[in-house]
Amino acid sequence: VGRGDNGKIEGLFDFARRYMTANDIRPANPGLWEHVVHTWETYRTLPVFTTNFEVSRVSFFQRADVKQWHEALTEEPPFGVLRRRWGDAQTRVLTMAMFAKEEDLSRHRHLGYMHGRGKCRDYFDKEQARDDY
Repeated sequence: VGRGDNGKIEGLFDFARRYMTANDIRPANPGLWEHVVHTWETYRTLPVFTTNFEVSRVSFFQRADVKQWHEALTEEPPFGVLRRRWGDAQTRVLTMAMFAKEEDLSRHRHLGYMHGRGKCRDYFDKEQARDDY
């Protein structure tokens, strides 16, 4: 988990805290939530997952509590997604901290992909890369 650009997060952390309080939400992933709080208090930005490759379970995002949170992001004041352009990378980390247990997350550094022609094979022995493709 890295730190995101704080240009598109004005008011997002405070909104998330108020939402959690108003809806009596305790973070399902306390460790990730602590990281969010620490990142905010220390750097005044929010963490993001590395987004080059991401797999999500659709059923998780269709849960009533998750849908209600996402609806609040767009349909309740300050209408942050629309008016302040709150980003999906930061809201995804908040969503995971609030609703996904640690055992539901799988975070791995994937060294086999990088933007640019031919970059992927730079990480592997040419013989191994030939066998894998």
